[in-house]
Amino acid sequence: MDACREARIAGVLLGMLYGAALLLTGCGGSGGGTGGGAGPSATYSISGTVLTGGGVAASGVTITLSGGAAGQASTATTDPGGNYTFAGLAGNYTYTVTPSEAGFAFSPSNRSVAIGTSSVTAQNFTSAAVGNPVTISGAVSGAWVDRVKITIGGGASPVVVYTNSSGQYSSPTLAGGLTYTITPSLPGYSFTVTGGTGTFLSTGASTSTANFTAASAIASTSLSGTVSYGGARSGRVYLKPAQWGLAGTSIALTGTPGAYSPTAYQIRGIQPPCSTCYPVSYTVDAFMDTLGTGINNAVDPQGSASVTFTGPGALTVNIALTDPANGAPGPATIGKISPVDSGVVVNVNPVFSVLNGSSVEAATGYLLEWAADAAFATNHGSAVVKAHGCNCPYFMGGLSNGTAYYFRVTAQVSSGGVTTSSAPSGAYGPITVGPATGASALSGTVTFTGPATGPLYIVVRSNDTFYGVRYANPVSGMSYSIPGLSGGSYKPIAFVDMNNDGLIDTGDMEAGNNAPTFTSVTGNTILNIALPAGNAVASVLTTHGTNISSGVPWYWYSTDTNIVSGAKMPVSAIVYSAPNAAVPFDLTTSVYGSGGVMDGLQNMGLTPPAVGDAYQVLVTYADGSTEYLNASVNAVLDSFAQTPSPSGTNTNGGASVPNPVFSWAAPLAPPAAYAYAMAIQQASGVGGILYSTNGTMPSSTTSVTATGLTLTGGTTYRWWINVLDSSGNMATLMTTDTP
Repeated sequence: MDACREARIAGVLLGMLYGAALLLTGCGGSGGGTGGGAGPSATYSISGTVLTGGGVAASGVTITLSGGAAGQASTATTDPGGNYTFAGLAGNYTYTVTPSEAGFAFSPSNRSVAIGTSSVTAQNFTSAAVGNPVTISGAVSGAWVDRVKITIGGGASPVVVYTNSSGQYSSPTLAGGLTYTITPSLPGYSFTVTGGTGTFLSTGASTSTANFTAASAIASTSLSGTVSYGGARSGRVYLKPAQWGLAGTSIALTGTPGAYSPTAYQIRGIQPPCSTCYPVSYTVDAFMDTLGTGINNAVDPQGSASVTFTGPGALTVNIALTDPANGAPGPATIGKISPVDSGVVVNVNPVFSVLNGSSVEAATGYLLEWAADAAFATNHGSAVVKAHGCNCPYFMGGLSNGTAYYFRVTAQVSSGGVTTSSAPSGAYGPITVGPATGASALSGTVTFTGPATGPLYIVVRSNDTFYGVRYANPVSGMSYSIPGLSGGSYKPIAFVDMNNDGLIDTGDMEAGNNAPTFTSVTGNTILNIALPAGNAVASVLTTHGTNISSGVPWYWYSTDTNIVSGAKMPVSAIVYSAPNAAVPFDLTTSVYGSGGVMDGLQNMGLTPPAVGDAYQVLVTYADGSTEYLNASVNAVLDSFAQTPSPSGTNTNGGASVPNPVFSWAAPLAPPAAYAYAMAIQQASGVGGILYSTNGTMPSSTTSVTATGLTLTGGTTYRWWINVLDSSGNMATLMTTDTP
């Protein structure tokens, strides 16, 4: 009897004994065996994905599988894509798949999966954080604390909040059971964690705290100290290093006239002319603006102090103001008078004196007189032009077209209720009032916001001559026309003289006065003008410079942040954020002496600004209010003028040159619209600017005669020609000349 048959008999006997049947397989013959031994069994898999409610892959989730033949659990972990797979599973069984992770709940909580004769996919789950809700808060301290962006990551999507003026921040209520990352950011600064907390916070508690310290990314120097004044005059105090383009600030003294307390000030973001220029000495000038114009005047209390910077850091200097001794001012003169329709545009040359080594306007106002005769006896009229720090145009209407007038000007100083005057200038004229008589015209519409409380002036300038019209009762959307122009390039200026003082100043709605470029007029040219609204306008202008005087050109970059008054007068500003710049950077009244205009030059060295670089500015106005303004870089020019002349040494054989002529060629790749400006000084810097073009020149101009200037033989002079685009960005070519 063979072994299989014996086994079958034994099985029958056992079945009879215990009432059960045994089926034996694996033997040959009629038992149905294969005759070759046992073959492999088929296996299958279960797979799926775990996502958050926002559709983000949930990695690291534990997936437990139970059920099947063995009835024992096995586990898997989701990969970075949230995926999991269980392989090698037997068919014809039902399994249970359960996800789990601390701090999370899942939908569904588990899945029952039946495997027949194929694998099962798409057994997916959605995760959601659970636990106590949490709020994250903290503070930023250091170089700058306001409007710092705080990004809180770790939830379904990042949460962004901003610090307040005290540096405090707080998140909305966040889901509990998560780990969050808190990241502060503001261009121009780096941040470090303070207060013993990390940037990674577990939110097991209901509140968490993360504090940070901000540091300026680019080192600079700051000045601080106090200003004291024992006099009885009043006004805001402006402080600024005397050198061109540096930072500055303004403060209101604590106390009352005659009883002021020493008041603290701070000027941040001061940079030397170059990174290797230390040590460098500056004179810090201060004045009390008794006239309320933002312009230093000889009647203002003055003070100054010298300071030497040996490197980046913080220095202290205290300044005391004293009352000036004012006498009669020197005589004023009229620079130019341009007749326009029913009026004139007058350029009065201001009278200056030197106080504390700085040039300040010596008159508080100018008496402008006109008459039909040079003796000023017939049809006599007069107006007072207030001091304004420059030979900026004064616009006057109400005169009769076709009538000839003579004009003269007298400088006046009013202080302590007493007015002293200079002798009047000689008669200027006769000037026949009326429009020009050329064959071309400039016309269009002018729009503005709000009611006009003064006349509208629309003029164009060619060199130092103005042409234009005056509308006594303007309305937005009205048409205008300047007839009688000759074909050529003109700089258009439009403003509503809201305070009726004849000057473009704070409170006026204006356009074009600070724009450097020109409009080409041929025939009847159309130009529509929109006067901007707002308290002030911020802009950031770039300079790309090259100096060719050594024979090997070297280059530099700088930015100039400008704040120009609108409805309100800015008295101080802070550039608190900008890429690749020393921030915070304090600004004050313009180095050009224009009230209601602030600017500050920042040396960028060899790092070029980038188009789109955002500058964020906090402005303080004369009424005490503040406003955040934004500006951005819109161009960086490489369009340098070519072949400047004269340039070099011994260019005139050692002889002096009266009324020198400076010339250049157009840029190889100029901007679409551009203008020129030129200036000269001694290479030593002694005497300051010796000659400059009063404003910009049209692109058709490639030479200028410096009338009244004499270059001394053997003395080295530095001169430069700027190419300006329509926004005021510059490419500066600098050279030297030794006659």
